[in-house]
Amino acid sequence: MRTRDLRDDGGTLTGVEISNLIITRRAVERVLSRIPGAVITKSYRPWRWSAEDDFVHFTLNGRTFIAWEPWGDSDAYWIYSQDAKGGPEVDAVKSAFEQHRVWRVI
Repeated sequence: MRTRDLRDDGGTLTGVEISNLIITRRAVERVLSRIPGAVITKSYRPWRWSAEDDFVHFTLNGRTFIAWEPWGDSDAYWIYSQDAKGGPEVDAVKSAFEQHRVWRVI
């Protein structure tokens, strides 16, 4: 799966953007839960009258991350570090999505 970098004003990598055209919110949570050391702290809850834009929260090596669909109806999901620092945790999240294959296709 292709990813795009999310960077802060200083150019530090803070997260990744992925297309939501071929991956669901549930699948995003599944990919995140497979990252070694990741702990889901807020899980996606389907079948709600109003779905929240930030649908998964998780920690990785003590850092908090959020999976968010900007404006609730965009064509992308953002998975970013809440403390806005780069590091190996952001790289691990990026790598997890780059290695994820939808229908076993690149």
